[in-house]
Amino acid sequence: MEMAVRVQADGRVSSNHGDFVDEVLKRVAELSAEGEYGSAGDAIDAALSREEEESLARRVKLLERGVEVALLDRDTKRAAELLVRKADMEAGGVAGFENLRAVRHVYFEGGRDKGINLDLELAIDVAELVKARADGWSEVGTALNELGIALGTLGERESGTTRLEEAVEAFEAALEEWTRDKVPLQWAGTQNNLGNALLILGGRESGTTRLEEAVKAFKAALEEWTRDKVPLDWAMTQNNLGYALRILGERESGTTRLEEAVEACEAALEEWTRDKVPLDWATTQNNLGAALQTLGERESGTARLEEAVEAYEAALEEWTRDKVPLDWAMTQNNLGAALLALGARESGAARLEEAAQAYEAALEERSRDKVPFDWAVTQDSLSGLELAYFDKTKKSAHLDRADAYAKAARDVYAEGGADHYVERIDGRIAAIKSRREGI
Repeated sequence: MEMAVRVQADGRVSSNHGDFVDEVLKRVAELSAEGEYGSAGDAIDAALSREEEESLARRVKLLERGVEVALLDRDTKRAAELLVRKADMEAGGVAGFENLRAVRHVYFEGGRDKGINLDLELAIDVAELVKARADGWSEVGTALNELGIALGTLGERESGTTRLEEAVEAFEAALEEWTRDKVPLQWAGTQNNLGNALLILGGRESGTTRLEEAVKAFKAALEEWTRDKVPLDWAMTQNNLGYALRILGERESGTTRLEEAVEACEAALEEWTRDKVPLDWATTQNNLGAALQTLGERESGTARLEEAVEAYEAALEEWTRDKVPLDWAMTQNNLGAALLALGARESGAARLEEAAQAYEAALEERSRDKVPFDWAVTQDSLSGLELAYFDKTKKSAHLDRADAYAKAARDVYAEGGADHYVERIDGRIAAIKSRREGI
């Protein structure tokens, strides 16, 4: 009787727990008064379930806001911790390894494709937390490989080499878990990723040791990533091998490496066709263009340079600014370089003007704050363009602009420790000085 009285009283008096609880208690009182105790119990169960859902939703919303506030403060470590807490809460305990990988992937993909460095920084911090949750050699290898990919992607955009060095360390650690005998295809994938990180590092250093290591890693990957087993992965590694051979070829006097680079890119295009993988096809067109351009610069004719322009223009058909803005900008810069090489050999300035337009387009995405190293490369390119203009016009204003561009690029190169690029730009600055003295 006392319980029945309390139930009825609770249904008539405010509970101080809010309108939702009062409505539930009123309904329970009505059902109890009719002897419908089972239905009254069901009403309470339904209310409890709803309260749990709403409470979870409120907590998740607070965590989402916390992530945004942390990112506004550029505190990606705190944002990563809050994202993992959110995943745990939604899982009702401890989020699974795959759930956390999915969180990392969202930010990695946005950072990679849209050029948002903050997202890449967050992906790296989430990847570190994923690694801490990994259990067993398979998960540890996965976490290390994905951490290395995020580090390498951001490191490529930065002027320094710290992230790239960390990427190499992550891939080498992954290979200790993902051994060739246990998981040959994953081992090959990590060899390919290691090659990419070494390639970027080697491109910035004055020697060729890292570049040779990159070639070695790509060739190791091809031992398992064969065309018959994994044709698209085979094509990707052929493309990457072609890139590494081209960089090595630029630093050697002969053309053997450059010819090998062209062969590797053409092999990749046999599987990376435009209809199957349009963005990958564009990647190889860009790399093929770079190899052809370097060969063309060493030959007396213009056939290879014309082919390079065609390859770059083909790449831009798929690498559009809205889809992959940084790749689009890179290819615009490369197109400018090929047009500059052609323009330097022609009597008029039409090709040089086209090169200037391509470089200006590249800078629409290659800003100094977003991708300082790439920005410096385009400043470097503009310096060469102004020097070519001077050679045609003999106007000293072009030398002034060439010198300003070169010094702007050098500052970034030196800050990032890109020794090879510093040596190259110093040669440009010396050439500018020599021309000035000859006026």
